[in-house]
Amino acid sequence: MLTIGAIHAGQASNVIPETASLLASLRTYSEAERVRLLDLIGTIAAHTALAYGCTAVTEASLGEPVLDNDPALTEAVWAQLSPQGLTLSAPLRSCGSDDFSFYSALFPALMMFVGVRTAGSFEQQPSLHSALFLPGDDAVERVARAMLAGFLGACSLVID
Repeated sequence: MLTIGAIHAGQASNVIPETASLLASLRTYSEAERVRLLDLIGTIAAHTALAYGCTAVTEASLGEPVLDNDPALTEAVWAQLSPQGLTLSAPLRSCGSDDFSFYSALFPALMMFVGVRTAGSFEQQPSLHSALFLPGDDAVERVARAMLAGFLGACSLVID
């Protein structure tokens, strides 16, 4: 997913600026895809600029690596979650950007998403990053159970 988050060019509406810059964020599901798309972005920028008699320079600062859940840890944690009556959703791939992915690049890791919506409520609720986000006690309990299942699942892999 490529997001152009900022475009900066010139100071006046009636003057063609000498330079322009775009700031973007690129999120992919694999490192190979990220490398391929960064190369493609550079090629497209260079050819588009050339078509207008200009030049383009692309610079990339690599952020967080792609986050992949460890399959063995996923199975071990699910073995702890399922007896608690918690349900597993369909597989989810997220382009979320998180520092946690630096850990998963070095060690077996598992990122879980735990639903925190108030049961039976159909009203719009504040999202996770909202200053108004305040999950109910039942949601906090589900998160605690999921975290404990993660700990016990990891322990079962180390002990076995």
